[in-house]
Amino acid sequence: MMISTDDLYVFDKHSSAVLHADFTFDSQYIQTNCQAGELLFVDLERRSQLTSLSKIANYNNLIDLDAEDDASKAAFWDSQTCVFGWSVQGIWTPGADYSDINALDVDPKKKYIATADDNGLVKIYRYPCVQSGSKSVECIGHSSHVTCVRWCIDNTLISVGGNDRTMCIWDIEER
Repeated sequence: MMISTDDLYVFDKHSSAVLHADFTFDSQYIQTNCQAGELLFVDLERRSQLTSLSKIANYNNLIDLDAEDDASKAAFWDSQTCVFGWSVQGIWTPGADYSDINALDVDPKKKYIATADDNGLVKIYRYPCVQSGSKSVECIGHSSHVTCVRWCIDNTLISVGGNDRTMCIWDIEER
């Protein structure tokens, strides 16, 4: 497969290294987070930065996973790994530094958010998590910072540690 330069688009608006990126289900937009704590949006059709968020406001609604057709799912984020954004604003504790949460992932059923942080914790929140001070369940197993967390299709959660060089596999049960 050949890729021509017409197919490439360089988005260079961040002031630091890009750490996370998510597409909308319809692949019209991307949201990105960087090391400097920025949340930026890209309109892929126009190949430009979105500066008016009203165009993507509806993408913050919850997706109907039981919808039969892709059109019913079109206006939603296909993934959520960005640590900043409307649906994950409640994961931040008062006084937290924007670099304290290293990774996050929303489970395939769009019910839970898992975060990986600098304190060696994996935390699970309800999705969306929009209120400050939202409650979480803490999963303790790493002895240093947690670098990544990802959900599997069957409610299994995998986290990867930094200095402890471990991978934890969590079997999450709903209450």
